[in-house]
Amino acid sequence: MSNLIEIKNLTISFEIEGGKIIAVDNSSFEIKRGQVVGLVGESGCGKSVTAMSILRLLPMPPGKYESGEIIFDEKNIRTLSIPELNKVRGARIGMIFQEPMTALSPLMKIGNQISETLQTHHKMTKAETWACGVEWLKKVGISDAEQKMNSFPFELSGGMRQRVMIAMAQMLEPDLIIADEPTTALDVTIQAQVFELMKEVRGNESSMLLITHDMGVIWENCDRVIVMYASQIIEMGSLHEIFTDAKHPYTQGLLKAVPKLDEQMGRMETIEGNVPAPSNYPKGCHFSTRCPHATDKCHNKKPPMTIINDSHKVKCFLATEEGV
Repeated sequence: MSNLIEIKNLTISFEIEGGKIIAVDNSSFEIKRGQVVGLVGESGCGKSVTAMSILRLLPMPPGKYESGEIIFDEKNIRTLSIPELNKVRGARIGMIFQEPMTALSPLMKIGNQISETLQTHHKMTKAETWACGVEWLKKVGISDAEQKMNSFPFELSGGMRQRVMIAMAQMLEPDLIIADEPTTALDVTIQAQVFELMKEVRGNESSMLLITHDMGVIWENCDRVIVMYASQIIEMGSLHEIFTDAKHPYTQGLLKAVPKLDEQMGRMETIEGNVPAPSNYPKGCHFSTRCPHATDKCHNKKPPMTIINDSHKVKCFLATEEGV
């Protein structure tokens, strides 16, 4: 499969009072056509900033692209003009935001928001866009679709609002969908329904970047996994490689923290400590202050990205030939 999008050496900073912080640090990865790639890590690791940067949705300033390229369909998104970029947003790359209540305008009815999206990218009459909106709300399992088109977002439940977001992201049939923790605000039952719906509606044609902190969600939905910690990609590989042969202690910790049905209930495994603030990253490996295997070398030197094989890479001294 050929690459649909390739992120090369992406570094993003933010100006804050007292200086500058790095939110995404020299990240590189690709997504192939038809592939679902999971981007996983705890809150504060830089996942959402990475996602927003692809469509240039970050406020500039205080944000800034320090370096890197975002190559989509052989064009660098970073150098596109605003009119060119607007042709990509929605039509070629769709986005399902983390919180639909803030992504949907509270002042406009659902139908008007759907119609506006369709009219922006297609030459359609108001009646045609309305009919298309009703059809898509039915596709995502919303009953009384006509009635819901005349509703404001606050009149719908969280699950309903997320279904509207999925419809709006899919109805233009984009090549890539970015789903940023799309079920965070939903209960477990609705989460399962939403992911099943996303699979069904997406089909096998479009690619997806699925951002989550839940390794169970990754297992159920992804072909490939990227693990991010404290602004850096620290491991990436196929689903099988990450779940059966994870090399980074952080990835191993995330996997151990997943509840297992076949084990007796007891105290769950955790990763001690918290993700450091961007203004206080360790000098060496960013995970060194929480890692049970860390040595002086880990605390003082940044580990290189080690290639395990063509698909599996890890940023850890344990994976190098010399070790720690």
